[in-house]
Amino acid sequence: MTYPSMVLLVAIVVTGVLLVKVVPVFAQTYESFGGALPAFTLLILNISSSRRPWWLPVIGLAVVFGFAFAQGRRRSPDLPICRQDDAQDSHHRQNPE
Repeated sequence: MTYPSMVLLVAIVVTGVLLVKVVPVFAQTYESFGGALPAFTLLILNISSSRRPWWLPVIGLAVVFGFAFAQGRRRSPDLPICRQDDAQDSHHRQNPE
């Protein structure tokens, strides 16, 4: 469960950085061409420009959510998402020692 979560987190962070930092640089380059842009390119440019003012609140919310999730997981070990013994039990059933 940890590995897929980390891969997803890295993908989201990389996508966010690309939208907020890299795409605006390309937008300036595309504007200098003066030609018509494809619809998909315009979509990405519009998403980037609409997300740029919100990057700091989104990071803040992600940190708060992560902290709240970690606290909830620590305080409520009976939740199905928090059970570590299920994975260990299935491993022992497959590989009895």
